[in-house]
Amino acid sequence: MNITFAGNFTSNLNQQLANNMRAVIQRVSKASVTIDGKIHSQIGKGLLVLLGIEDADTTEDIEWLSNKIVNLRIFDDAAGVMNESVL
Repeated sequence: MNITFAGNFTSNLNQQLANNMRAVIQRVSKASVTIDGKIHSQIGKGLLVLLGIEDADTTEDIEWLSNKIVNLRIFDDAAGVMNESVL
């Protein structure tokens, strides 16, 4: 599997949670996942999230991290200030 993306590095949320869940977050202008030479999925401007979870991670851990990611204010607003989330 190949993962390709284009964009500027924005944030690396790689903190230890209650268990060992990890997320690396990249703001991208485009990204795609290629499996066996065929594009399986792709996006335009948005967030590429590489996520690692384990059996010990709870639903609450996943909900907390998901909420944190979608609410990161890392996109420019009308004034050019990083003040907008992916939402």
